[in-house]
Amino acid sequence: MRDNGRRRDSIFAGEPKLPTRPFRNSAFFYGALGVIGFFFLLASGQSADRAAIGAGFAFVLGTGWTWLRVSRARREEQRRERRRTT
Repeated sequence: MRDNGRRRDSIFAGEPKLPTRPFRNSAFFYGALGVIGFFFLLASGQSADRAAIGAGFAFVLGTGWTWLRVSRARREEQRRERRRTT
């Protein structure tokens, strides 16, 4: 805790920090979401090949989106560091 009583990881603490392993975390999350989606599509009457394509597409789309967000955040962080040193 800080002197003002707020935790360091509070949303009011300033700029958010990136997780230590954002790509691994997103791959696990979207992989699990893809598996759940696969079984949901099978249960709703879709064929297994269509369900696999849909689940794979959801995984690639979600993981790609996370990669894009994290790479933008890292570039912005590097820009801020350069501004501080200049």
